[in-house]
Amino acid sequence: MKKMLVIAICILLALVVVACGSQPNDLPQENANAEEQQFQIPNPFVDCATMDDAELTAGFSVTLPESVPGGAQQTAIRATENGMIEVLYGGEEKQACLRKGIGAEDISGDYNLYETTEEIAVGDVTVTVKGNGGKLYLATWTSGEYSFAVSVSDGLSQEDMTALVSQVA
Repeated sequence: MKKMLVIAICILLALVVVACGSQPNDLPQENANAEEQQFQIPNPFVDCATMDDAELTAGFSVTLPESVPGGAQQTAIRATENGMIEVLYGGEEKQACLRKGIGAEDISGDYNLYETTEEIAVGDVTVTVKGNGGKLYLATWTSGEYSFAVSVSDGLSQEDMTALVSQVA
């Protein structure tokens, strides 16, 4: 009786291994791609033609600097429904991203590790700045019910980052 039970269990395990290990290889390529695509996170941003469009989409206004260090020109305005406005700047030497969003979380989207992280005062706001080699690449802060983030590709002096942050509201 024990022998029969052991044989039955072995056969059952073999069937389970065969059933779980096989995958159909005859799926059309477009169906395989469709399965992969359903696991991607959709882009929450909507491209906006004007700042007015972005403010209407996000549900709030934003004050931006007249220019960013390095002379980068505004290249894109994007917003999320009732949540965030992102303005991208691009130039030959520097790129910058300015964000304003509802809430108190870090909205920078910058997950780089930096040598230094410190807090500085800009007006009556405490700003967290991060950088490497004496340059600052990221500034984040909250004011009222909004979070802000300024990131620059080539880094700025503390003086230039402070000037840029002070113009964003």
